[in-house]
Formats: sequence, C-alpha cells, structure tokens
Amino acid sequence: ARAAASSATAKPAVSRIEPSPEEAIALAVRACMAERLHPDNVTLVVSTTLHLELTDDGVVRAARFDPPVAPDVNTCAAQAIYSERFAHGGAAVIAVDFTN
Repeated sequence: ARAAASSATAKPAVSRIEPSPEEAIALAVRACMAERLHPDNVTLVVSTTLHLELTDDGVVRAARFDPPVAPDVNTCAAQAIYSERFAHGGAAVIAVDFTN
C-alpha cells in the first residue's frame, strides 16, 4: 500500500499507475541517500548499479550495489528492495543516480 502524492496537481489514487519494481526500488534508494547527513554547501553525486538475483517467481533473492553504497544507505534500501516482486525470474539491473 503506497500513499498517493499529495499535491494540487496529483491525480486521484484510483487512476494512479503503480511504479514498476525497478522504479520503486530506485526511488527508495534515492530517498535513503537523501536522508544521509552531509555538510552544507557540499554537493553529493552518487552513481551506482544495483544487481538483483531473482527467484523464479520474481522475489529478490540477493542484491548488490556496484560500486557499494554506504552501509546505512544499504540497510535503509534493503526493506524496499526485498519487498518488491518482479514479473520475471532471473536477474534485474537498476541504475541509480543521485545528486543532492
């Protein structure tokens, strides 16, 4: 259950299209990166690729960031990563770019 965005231009939740698992995971990883404390007037730019191993029924079995992200970002993102379900098995690769 995801909360609909609350803004004047948001469409009703009924007509809202759910993001794909890839989009949902990328959004969650970016949100975790944004929560990290960083000094003012420092621009943080992160590019990483998330490699996922999936079971035959689309459940995430293993996840690896390359290059690795900070342990707190990894821990924060894990809940979102492992709660998603894909429409296929095998593997998935998700590129994540973040700039604060």
